[in-house]
Amino acid sequence: METAWRILPGWRIKRHNTEFKFFFGPDIERHWLWPDDPGNRLRGTNIGLRAAVETWTEPTPNTMLVTQLSLSTIATNWSWRVAGGWRVLEDMFTDGFYIGPEVQRFGSDGYGHTRYGAHFTGLKSENYEWAAAAGWAHDSDRTSGPYVRLNMSKRH
Repeated sequence: METAWRILPGWRIKRHNTEFKFFFGPDIERHWLWPDDPGNRLRGTNIGLRAAVETWTEPTPNTMLVTQLSLSTIATNWSWRVAGGWRVLEDMFTDGFYIGPEVQRFGSDGYGHTRYGAHFTGLKSENYEWAAAAGWAHDSDRTSGPYVRLNMSKRH
């Protein structure tokens, strides 16, 4: 299990249908390993720096492409994600949301984890925006199984 505290101020640049975000700041993580692994660099509390870059583009009115990259000084922790999507359920009252495939890869010293799945992104309700994904994951420890990811953002 992981608990993470991050304060990542950044910049947002928007041009037409493309958005670029860059974040940088302190990264504090606490990992509980099961079973315990005393030799693992991620075990316990770690403090470092994190940089992240995100892009969002809508090449056509009904498609989207998102990329994410994150790098941390904690155990050379890194991740990337690429997702594409098609707008569904758009009508005169709502912008709809996007569904499509995603691939995500993350790792750190001596470990890698890959996910292949489907996502829905951009479901809006009042000041909230929801996203979710589900699929299949496998890692360098030769384990695999399903994954689920849920995200909620509040806009001001």
